[in-house]
Amino acid sequence: MKIKILVVCSLLLSAGQVFPCSVFMASDGSKTFFGNNEDESNSYSVVTFVPAANGKYGYFYMESPHDPGDPNPPHDPPMIEHYPQGGMNDRGLAYDITATPMKSSRQMEFAPGLKTLAPDGEHEGYVLRKVLAEAASVEEAIRLIRQYQTPEFAFVQAIIADRNGHSAVLGIGKDNHLSVITNTTNYQVLTNFSLADTEDSVLFDPRYEIANDMLKENSSVTVNNFLSIMAAIHVEGVSSTVYSTIYDLNNLDIHFYYFHNFQEDVKIKLSDELKKGKHSLVMSGLFKRKIFARTAIENMSKTFSDVIAKLKACRGAQLPK
Repeated sequence: MKIKILVVCSLLLSAGQVFPCSVFMASDGSKTFFGNNEDESNSYSVVTFVPAANGKYGYFYMESPHDPGDPNPPHDPPMIEHYPQGGMNDRGLAYDITATPMKSSRQMEFAPGLKTLAPDGEHEGYVLRKVLAEAASVEEAIRLIRQYQTPEFAFVQAIIADRNGHSAVLGIGKDNHLSVITNTTNYQVLTNFSLADTEDSVLFDPRYEIANDMLKENSSVTVNNFLSIMAAIHVEGVSSTVYSTIYDLNNLDIHFYYFHNFQEDVKIKLSDELKKGKHSLVMSGLFKRKIFARTAIENMSKTFSDVIAKLKACRGAQLPK
């Protein structure tokens, strides 16, 4: 019985920690779009706008901190809880990240002399926020990132795209150094398996093949085409597509969708929000109603948390930390 409890706990905890996200971009030479399905078990998402200042670009970024109204929030370290999952700046540069579990225990290796970002500094230790503030192109973003130690790329990948249609996927390479894979077509896709080291990647991800095939057949840079792809690869369950975004990197428009309801579009112009000064918006507040999908995942997440709590209380069970 004890063995069964430990196995169940391990599986449940692993499922709760792996958030399957999918990101893609496409360009037709005159305009570039960037699309993302954010898939996780936390339905509390926040959008923060940071205006240009001191020679830095204005930008916005997304994060999923713990809901302050939750009486029993989990206790993630602040650097994880507030990790900037994605965003776009006023130069038409965007990025998003995906969790990328590897089979072996991996750590990034760095050349001597690379800088580190202080957690109490301007960008709170996040190199990708620094990218939004200081880079106007994929080339500039890569050059900036290469100057810093970036241990997070051992377990996440990032896709970066600019308004000129350039993009690149960054992650840990086979040699444990930073890998950079630039786009060779007018589109690029990233999900949750490593593009740089597929043999050591934990996940086999059909969403990558689906999105890649759909873009190969039709890479038109339209909201409707992006919505059709996001609908085809959205997920439901403990980790669900809690929000989706489409960024127009040329016009700096942001399209928000909540809980894979692709019928309700909330469109925001980045320049308008940046004029209001630094401020944050709770994602759910942008939408008129609490749809069933949100209620379902909140109930499922509560049930999941209750099960874990009960299993932890089981006599003699020693759960992985």
